[in-house]
Amino acid sequence: MVNVRVPATPVRLTLLLLLLLLHGCGSEPKPLLKGELVPAFQLERLDGGVVVYPSDPYQGRVVIIDFWADWCALCRDELINHQRLVDAFRDQGLSVLAINIEQDQKTARAFIERLPQTLSYDVLLDIQGETARRYGVLGLPVTYVIDREGYLSTKILGGSEPGQLQKVVSALLQ
Repeated sequence: MVNVRVPATPVRLTLLLLLLLLHGCGSEPKPLLKGELVPAFQLERLDGGVVVYPSDPYQGRVVIIDFWADWCALCRDELINHQRLVDAFRDQGLSVLAINIEQDQKTARAFIERLPQTLSYDVLLDIQGETARRYGVLGLPVTYVIDREGYLSTKILGGSEPGQLQKVVSALLQ
């Protein structure tokens, strides 16, 4: 048997490189599962400063983490509904963090300023989308409800019914 060595051609090298790139691009973020400890993050606030999660202000609290963008049709109502929840349950231990994904500060601010009410919770900027990837965000809006120990209790993709989310939060605050 004769071994024939085929020289590497530009076409073969290009195909190999393309296959390697496509393989790397196909890796989807691993979705968070109920009961898993949620990833830590540090993000800039829309109004300045930085939020580190988890840190002192969030220790022992139930936390709603909501990912949103200005192009998301359901996100507006989600942000408003989260404000109603935090108004009702802040004193019992509820905090909300609204994370804008891959939009600049000017775009996020314009959207928030058009809301019919002021948000009293932190609006954060995930300009590069790194936190969203670590949370396995694949669509918007998506709401993560984190228990007092920092574990994922509930994940809601798409708009949530206010009563549904209120029941989840109420149960965790007991």
